[in-house]
Amino acid sequence: MQSQKLDSLGVDCFETVVHAGYDAPAKPSPEPFEMALSTIETPPERAIYVGNSLGADVAGAHNTGMTAAWLADGTDEPEPVPEYSLDSPRDVLDILE
Repeated sequence: MQSQKLDSLGVDCFETVVHAGYDAPAKPSPEPFEMALSTIETPPERAIYVGNSLGADVAGAHNTGMTAAWLADGTDEPEPVPEYSLDSPRDVLDILE
């Protein structure tokens, strides 16, 4: 299912893709995050994970020592608390500036 989502974007800009729950244990396990970081030879403190799930994405990023950017869904007090809340995936560009 995740491969279909990526294909539907019509872009080929990902250096590596790990399918958590298939290639590695499901998030929030740190293993899928660690697999991706290892592949791109990047330490967790130099990476930002962008996701839309507090329990899987934000918690998993934090379990790995990564900064988390969350695609906000209107939750007033998100838990766990991401370092960044984004209205759109495009907003990640503002973080990188």
